[in-house]
Amino acid sequence: MKWSRVTGHIRPDTPAGVLLKQATEALPLPKFYIPNLPQNVESVLLKVLAKEPANRYADMRAFIAELENLQAGKDVWPRLSRQNVCVNK
Repeated sequence: MKWSRVTGHIRPDTPAGVLLKQATEALPLPKFYIPNLPQNVESVLLKVLAKEPANRYADMRAFIAELENLQAGKDVWPRLSRQNVCVNK
């Protein structure tokens, strides 16, 4: 999933600007762009895009299992803390 594809929000930056923002700025909450985005979908998206590898899915199998949970309407676990997320952008 690409951020711009999920949110419909595209940042027209240079490649260097994108790298700098990714390294230094918190990710805006997807719900800022899509207010009715289900919490489970937002949780998965934030976990996939976590800056710290330890906060991401351990491997592709874990990510696929989480996507299957989403598709089945089950809760996802664990929820990611929002320490690297900007709530007011």
